[in-house]
Amino acid sequence: MSAVDDLFAEYDVLATPTTPNPPHGHQGPGDVMSVALTWAFNITGHPAISIPAGRTGTG
Repeated sequence: MSAVDDLFAEYDVLATPTTPNPPHGHQGPGDVMSVALTWAFNITGHPAISIPAGRTGTG
C-alpha cells in the first residue's frame, strides 16, 4: 500500500495547491511546466481535480 493510500484510509479529501505559479492563458504553459505539486497523484493514479482559487498581484 502506498503512502497516499494510507493517507486516504484516514481522510476523504486532501486539498493541496496545484501549482506554485500563476495560471497560464489559453495558449498553454509555454516553457514552464509546474508539476512539482501534482506528481504524486499523476504517478499513483489517484483522482484529482484543479479548482481556480485566489488571485495574483495582477488580478
